[in-house]
Amino acid sequence: MVEFRKCVSEAKPLAKPSVEVSPHKKMKKFIQIALTLTLTFAFSNLGLLNAKEGGLKLDIPEKYGRVVESYQGKDNRLIVQIQDLHTNYEAQANEAKLIYHLLKNKGWRLVATEGAEGEVDTSIFELFDDTATKEEVARFFMSKGQITGAEYLHILKKIPFTIYGAEDTDLYRKHLNSFNNSLSYKDDVLQYCRQVKDALNEIKSHIYAPELKELDRKISAYDERKLSLNKYVGYLNRIFFRYSVNLKRFPNFERLGGIIELEEEIDFKKVEKEHLNAIKELSQGLSEKELADLIVKSVDFKAEKISAGKYYGHLRKLIAGKSFSLRTYPNLERYIYYIIISEQINHRRLFSEIKDLEKVAKETLYTNSGQARLDRLLKNIDILEGFINIKLTNEDVGYYYSHKSEFTPQIFRSFIQKYASQYNLNNPFYNFSTCLPEMENFYTLADQRDKILIENTLKAMQVKGEKAAILICGGFHTRGITELLKQKEISYIIITPKVGSKMDTELYFSVLKGEMVSDEEMEELEKKLAKEKK
Repeated sequence: MVEFRKCVSEAKPLAKPSVEVSPHKKMKKFIQIALTLTLTFAFSNLGLLNAKEGGLKLDIPEKYGRVVESYQGKDNRLIVQIQDLHTNYEAQANEAKLIYHLLKNKGWRLVATEGAEGEVDTSIFELFDDTATKEEVARFFMSKGQITGAEYLHILKKIPFTIYGAEDTDLYRKHLNSFNNSLSYKDDVLQYCRQVKDALNEIKSHIYAPELKELDRKISAYDERKLSLNKYVGYLNRIFFRYSVNLKRFPNFERLGGIIELEEEIDFKKVEKEHLNAIKELSQGLSEKELADLIVKSVDFKAEKISAGKYYGHLRKLIAGKSFSLRTYPNLERYIYYIIISEQINHRRLFSEIKDLEKVAKETLYTNSGQARLDRLLKNIDILEGFINIKLTNEDVGYYYSHKSEFTPQIFRSFIQKYASQYNLNNPFYNFSTCLPEMENFYTLADQRDKILIENTLKAMQVKGEKAAILICGGFHTRGITELLKQKEISYIIITPKVGSKMDTELYFSVLKGEMVSDEEMEELEKKLAKEKK
């Protein structure tokens, strides 16, 4: 409303009308002027918007992250999980901004986190009296993976809140020990995986049909972010259309396909103009209160305080209650429909569906059993590599246990042997079977930690008298946590921070091993601080 008051105070007096205008009508005219001035939006392809499930929604700035899933339970408590991308500086910085946004706008005061037990103390950073220096040092340690985005925000003291470590120390140490135990054979397993992949990929180049090779290239390009989601979905849809594949089992993928089709029909440059003209026409039939409410929503949307869905949902309700038609504004009408479909997408399930559909596409294009067998072995070697690199998802772990009998070095060796002489291949062998129990133990302990993280977060909420808490933990924990919360009928919202860079695996492993910042790096920091003070 500040912008509205400014518009009113700065508005030039109108020429005296032939008929006296009442103060009531003058104020309505001023509101209409203010509304027009605030509706200056940059319309573009917004991509995927906040997800909604069970009617539970949360507005967050899209430049920091997005909601990927939500659930409305009968319990009046709420857990907001921010999926932590460990040691990624960009992710940590956006996590700090997300936490600040939620604490400031929701009044929450509790942030639970993995990796610690009990209240987290950041008071050591108070040794720096100078605020700028303290912020610089905190940012440095965050870039080295030594503190999290939540701790960084806590150090800056921009808003009061408690960081509570939701771990059980003994269980967490067992988990770390399991990781450290795997390091003794990590290099050998990874070398074996690379050798097997090289052999299988060479076989692939000979036995794949052209269309299957093209699909394989598209999957790789998409995984490596060289192919956009829209183009990839369009490519897959062309395969499914050509071979009459039924997509009813994949509702989120279908909705996304619908959005992409709508985008091609929308002239986004015309949406802004149609939106302004529609507002002008609509405002003639709105009350002062309705106009004022629309201004507030418009300003909040422009400032990214609310999502596009919330703004257009409000606009759609206003239109529905008036004698007003959007038919003369076709691009705006399609755009609003586009927003509505976007909000029906569950992002976490969407990307799971895409992986399932890649399998469907391959099965559609196979021309012999050898191709199918090769793909299964490539998937299995990826799983084995993910095991040792601790990059598996819950779905990957579930797949492993469902196909455990296929994870033997003899199976890989026997398949490669069929083609070895024909294509002059090396046939590697390493008895990784002896390593599997420790790998399995690592993920078993991760599942056990899911329960502890939830139990301790809920205990902290009870002690602090909070009905809502933010929980910071890795995406691997999401499935276990959401299942536990659904069992308890506790509402949850899952947020993923915005990030464009990949996680620094080497730094991540270094932090897990307990390695500290090197003396050389500390000396560089000291020099930088000293230079800035001069």
